Amino acid sequence: MKVYRIAISLLALILVLLTSGCGTLELGVESAQGKSGGSVEDVSAPLELLVARDTVLAYLRRAYADQAPGPDLDWQERETTPAEMVGSRSFEFSAAGWLMQVAFPIVAPEDTIYTISLTAPDGVLSWQGEVDAVGRITSSTADQGPLPVVAWLGHIASLPAGTAEEDVFILEPQAGEEFGIRGADSSLEAEITSLRDAEGQGEFINVWGSLDCSGEGFSGCMLTVTRLLYGASSESVDEVDGWEGVIYSGSPVPGSGGDDYFALLGPYPVQYGIWSRDEVVLAGLETQRDTGSVIRVYGQMMSGVPDWNNTQIQVDRFEAVENPSGEIPAAPTYPETIIRDGWLVYNNERYGYQIQYPPQATLEESGIQRFASDENGMPVGGLPEGVTLDTYFQYLEDTYGTNLCIQITTTLGYITISVPENEGFRYANCGRTGVGVATITDFKLDVLVDGKHYTARGMDIQSGGESLAEHNEDVVLTLDDGTRIEFGPRPVAEATFEDYLMKGRPLLLSILETYTSTR
Repeated sequence: MKVYRIAISLLALILVLLTSGCGTLELGVESAQGKSGGSVEDVSAPLELLVARDTVLAYLRRAYADQAPGPDLDWQERETTPAEMVGSRSFEFSAAGWLMQVAFPIVAPEDTIYTISLTAPDGVLSWQGEVDAVGRITSSTADQGPLPVVAWLGHIASLPAGTAEEDVFILEPQAGEEFGIRGADSSLEAEITSLRDAEGQGEFINVWGSLDCSGEGFSGCMLTVTRLLYGASSESVDEVDGWEGVIYSGSPVPGSGGDDYFALLGPYPVQYGIWSRDEVVLAGLETQRDTGSVIRVYGQMMSGVPDWNNTQIQVDRFEAVENPSGEIPAAPTYPETIIRDGWLVYNNERYGYQIQYPPQATLEESGIQRFASDENGMPVGGLPEGVTLDTYFQYLEDTYGTNLCIQITTTLGYITISVPENEGFRYANCGRTGVGVATITDFKLDVLVDGKHYTARGMDIQSGGESLAEHNEDVVLTLDDGTRIEFGPRPVAEATFEDYLMKGRPLLLSILETYTSTR
């Protein structure tokens, strides 16, 4: 049984209804001559009961989407109070195979407790709860069929020989949640097998499908996968229509994907990156961070992006939730400093930033290579006092150091970082200088650096085939302080552009996530 806490602002709804001055009941309560069943004379259920009934239906539609009763059902009502019953009443509502039963004691309105149960025609959903007079559900349980799975992050591990299942899906962040896993078809099943106990790009994957905890599978739960994603960017979009959750500050660990995340309410507190292109909405989301307040968000969920758990909810709007529909996820706790295991730390003290990179990568610094001069070879603007042309190079190096530019090189790609003092590459080349003859397609890419999202400008560069020497990209972004960052693939002839998208670019983005300003 999955247990949910649900509260319904019944009193507020009643006040709205009583002061509306309309002939029909609003906010989900149908006219007595309409969906509540029968004519006005036929209706014997108290108004407060109808409000509780329809508010519960609205909640179920929000919480369980297509598994809940639709909004246009014609509910038929009948009183089921036994003739010999004294001190309580009971009613039954039915529509298209759905059955709702309500019982309540005959007491003062402020002391009334409504006991409500709802059963689906196919048994997929069964809900029970007790609603008190002020809109709190004092007890609530729900048995439901397969739970929709949208971009859950986890790891596929093998089980010991002799067990009923071969694989188990370990949900991240690890909280003891492990499920059996299988593909919806033979192709997906083969891919799941290939990812068993994987390391590197295939270690953590996002999965879509359904989770059925009716008894089959490891620990009684089986995750059936209809799609999975790992190590690549994706243009896929999932609609977010009223997801409830809380926003917490993210871990400082490199690769975690940012400054905060959205944790879903419910039995499995799945975590997603969260952001908004609307500055007003974004500012509002930031005020919710670490408050423990539940919000309901609307927008789109992007997968395969450089944010928390490889996902990002792009919020169009959100609203506060006074009566949460499930258990509120606990706030995280983090150590003060976390360094990614095995990664090296580069600290540029002169220009106030640090970045981490894997040990198999290399890092090179660049200092003064040239300076702007006039037709006589003299520095533009003249020589500083006490400096000669022979000592000018040393003066520049003493002033600006030997680390105006750094380049991190991986197997398939590179990153260059040029400080504001090197604007326009006035002292050192720090990035790609040309693309040659090629077909160029512009694009934009969301990149996370120093806990902030930037929209980078990209060029898809194609001059023939699909090797990285013939098909590559160049991506550039500028931080708020003027620091210029560029990244892209190396011209490796034996690797393809698809190899880079699957393995190279995700690693570069993970490295950039570790960039931290130290000023």
